[in-house]
Amino acid sequence: MGTQIVLIHVDAMRREYVGAWILSELLKKNGYRVILTARHSTRRLIKKFNVSHYISTHVYQHSPEDWLVFKKRGIKLYVAEVEGIDFEDGWTDTYPTHVGASKIDYSLFDGFFVWSSASKKWLAKTHGISQTQIFITGSIRQSKYIRQQKEITNKVIGFISRFEVINTFDSRHVFENLMKLDPESPQDYWYFDRCFIDAEVFALYVKIIKRLVKLGYVVSIRPHPNESTNAYDLVKKMFGDKVQIDDSYGITEWLAKVSTVISTSSTAFTDAYLLKKRIVSLTKIQKHHFRDPSQKDLYSRFDRLAYVPSTIDDLVNFISCSDDNYLDNPLGEEHLKSYYSIDPDTDPADSMLKIISSVNGMSISNSTYYSIFLWVFFIDILALLKMSLSIRPVLKTKNFINYNYNRLLHRPTNFMLSLKKSLDGNARGVD
Repeated sequence: MGTQIVLIHVDAMRREYVGAWILSELLKKNGYRVILTARHSTRRLIKKFNVSHYISTHVYQHSPEDWLVFKKRGIKLYVAEVEGIDFEDGWTDTYPTHVGASKIDYSLFDGFFVWSSASKKWLAKTHGISQTQIFITGSIRQSKYIRQQKEITNKVIGFISRFEVINTFDSRHVFENLMKLDPESPQDYWYFDRCFIDAEVFALYVKIIKRLVKLGYVVSIRPHPNESTNAYDLVKKMFGDKVQIDDSYGITEWLAKVSTVISTSSTAFTDAYLLKKRIVSLTKIQKHHFRDPSQKDLYSRFDRLAYVPSTIDDLVNFISCSDDNYLDNPLGEEHLKSYYSIDPDTDPADSMLKIISSVNGMSISNSTYYSIFLWVFFIDILALLKMSLSIRPVLKTKNFINYNYNRLLHRPTNFMLSLKKSLDGNARGVD
């Protein structure tokens, strides 16, 4: 007797793991077998075994030649968008035209799970993809199954870090990035902007944290999923136990521990706003910003969700004097609904389940499933051995654990298990 196997790739563990895990639990409730894999295991698995459905995070996860092979083998191929497009004439490196010298054939994919109608129109226009291949599901990171938590009683101030350009997760030297860029190409300006922005904002964070710590606050910093957490040992050394470096798998779990969020303008404001956290944006305090008008417009819309002080004194005064109520802004809510397709009557995880269930994938024998399970188990063991022997920074224990999903290291947390109880109680089966 056969079974349907869904392979879900987790690209950045602290960004995708919780959402992928929620989707996997929902698929299991509806009779599917699910395998979660990561950068060290996905390619090795799918080149050796067939699965019924494969959900990747990027079209450049494999070469165009490999995608063609997977398609010919009968695997149903999907891409779950990890960064949406906010306007129809935008540009993004999420959907390149080539991998190396080979052109990507977008017609090979059975479906794209995108955040919004803007993403759908952009994909159809830019890559000539059929409208029937593109599904507006919203971001799975905004699933109602993830946005559940108890009220907090502490007054921890949270800082969202996004310094992956100057603090690469694999300790890559900045020269390696710069040698790949064209300083005369407008498409690469964002990188140079980010270098200025990241350097200035990190210095601002340190200055603000000094002020808050003196007032008796405890600070929690959540590094970007693409950052090395080792670098934050320097911050811990400066502030001691007054500063915590978050190691939660998902941002929602971290938000359960803080009362206020401070950051540069960010899409992460969404998670904080939907959980009714106070948000403070540094937009007016910063001297450096993106020069691209579309970037400025996007972040100005996320700033609608936040208090935007003009000075550090204003910021500290707001933290000290205002209550814990978040700032309600109808314009901000309208932007979120548009950008993420947030709808109380539908859910990204439910939508993905329905779409996958509507396409009958190949039947895989149970014995093959157990072989796949053991194969991934073996690959995860090899990855741990390689980590223990390697001198490469990216494979050092702390970096590996924080970035790369591994079944032997990463088990559902108590927070995730509490989400599963809600999933068991509220999930709708496929009609």
